[in-house]
Amino acid sequence: MSNSFSTPLRVGAVVLGVIALVAVGLVVAYGPGEGRWIQGALGASPSESGSPEPSPSASPTTAEAVEPSPSASPSPSTAAQIKAKNIADAKARLVEYYATLAAVANDGYRGWEDKLGSFWGTSSSWWAMTQVYQSNRESGTRTEGAAVIVSMRATNYEPFTPGSEEVDLEACIDFGDVRTFGGDGEAVPRDASVPPRYMFTYSLRNQGEGNNWALIAEDPDLERAC
Repeated sequence: MSNSFSTPLRVGAVVLGVIALVAVGLVVAYGPGEGRWIQGALGASPSESGSPEPSPSASPTTAEAVEPSPSASPSPSTAAQIKAKNIADAKARLVEYYATLAAVANDGYRGWEDKLGSFWGTSSSWWAMTQVYQSNRESGTRTEGAAVIVSMRATNYEPFTPGSEEVDLEACIDFGDVRTFGGDGEAVPRDASVPPRYMFTYSLRNQGEGNNWALIAEDPDLERAC
């Protein structure tokens, strides 16, 4: 899978949201006014969809929460069909990211470079997340369990360049079943001031023909319980 880095449209959201956010394990999230360590691992498939798109088809894979293609044809041709397929593909990619991130965190972040590199689509967003991934591996942090995408919906869709679109998604993430352990093997207590379930906003960009969707921005909102 190719991972092309280009200038982000929303670097501010990456810097304020991503750096402040998510490592699976200890999720570093900076809410309004103060920084807080949050216990969490990103990783399970959604149990429901919050979007108005068609209902997801049943599947044993992590793509189970993603709507089917709007057309029986593998190559949608109308603008509406292409838009619906792109939104569904972006959601599927976010589900895949969560599943991969949880697996990496459960394994103490070993091999995070190869396993997570293709999910980030700009040099700025990737640099921000490497600080978190590397720190957790060096400290011996690991997790058990995975977070659940409770719901997600598309809030914006627009072209970036011809053949390369961007989708903004709002997702409700539940960290309730995740446990984090430090390098000494002791469980890290969850910050009682942080809800186990709250909202995230993601921006994903289509990386072009033959390439995957990639995350370009991530913004947690601890004040929006869901």
